[in-house]
Amino acid sequence: MPMKFVRNPSFPASKCFSTEGGYFWKMVVREWAFVELDIEQTPAGMNATSNNPTVVPGIYDTDEKQVKTSMTGDKMTVRFFARSTGFSYVYPFKSDHFTAEEGIRMQVEVVPRKAAAGKLDVSLTKLGGLTVAINAPDAAVYEMDVNLAVPANAESIFDAVPQGADHVVIGSHAGVENPTQNRDVTKICLWVGGKSSSTQIDMTNATKVFQKLRGKVSPNCIVWMGGCNIGANLEFCKLASLASGCPVVAPELDLVATKYPKGFIDMLDRVAMMKVFRGTTLILPSELCANQERHKFVVPA
Repeated sequence: MPMKFVRNPSFPASKCFSTEGGYFWKMVVREWAFVELDIEQTPAGMNATSNNPTVVPGIYDTDEKQVKTSMTGDKMTVRFFARSTGFSYVYPFKSDHFTAEEGIRMQVEVVPRKAAAGKLDVSLTKLGGLTVAINAPDAAVYEMDVNLAVPANAESIFDAVPQGADHVVIGSHAGVENPTQNRDVTKICLWVGGKSSSTQIDMTNATKVFQKLRGKVSPNCIVWMGGCNIGANLEFCKLASLASGCPVVAPELDLVATKYPKGFIDMLDRVAMMKVFRGTTLILPSELCANQERHKFVVPA
């Protein structure tokens, strides 16, 4: 029997397209997600790849982004990463990776991960491992395994974070203390005690505050800053990442003000124009998401 593509149960049926005769030929995937696709009646010695590695990295990528396959009987499951928007074919091959075996190809369209501004259809990311939330009293939007109150002294905000935490999520307003400073992005700070409080983390204390996470949290821990516009203060976010030793994810624009389900965050969505910092380096969101297994989070397709 000829090989044929079959929807993997982990992938939404609503994003699959078939001909009237039932031939499954296209998938629509949001960027930065890992996706699985099944191929039935697969003979021994087969592999799979992509013809456009810019959109879907192929089998010869050297890191987590590469196409990977596994076999269950005569069914091959192909796992691939949607790195950037555009089109690619994913297909099986035997010896020549430029030639699709039996001529079958799955068209993969990768679309932007972006909610409509101000809407509640924002893409939610599931955090795994040991998760911690620290919410300002007037911005309590995140709920994690451990939920901490903000102390009166901002420099003690991470004192109660448990050893080995995999994610530290901050729910806070962000902005400038003085409206006349609006043009100076380095004045944007996290109002961790609430906008009516003087408890804040800014350029003057960022290093002292965030260095308390270094060596305390998991080596692959991520700090998620849920404060509108805080990502516009590049120097602040770099200080936080350098001091903590963790990647920092921060929105440059406004977040949607709503309560999220336990264990979920909203920052990996283009509606907020997130920035990702690794020390002093600004990296692409796709680079972080390519390592989501290592960092214990899942971006939905």
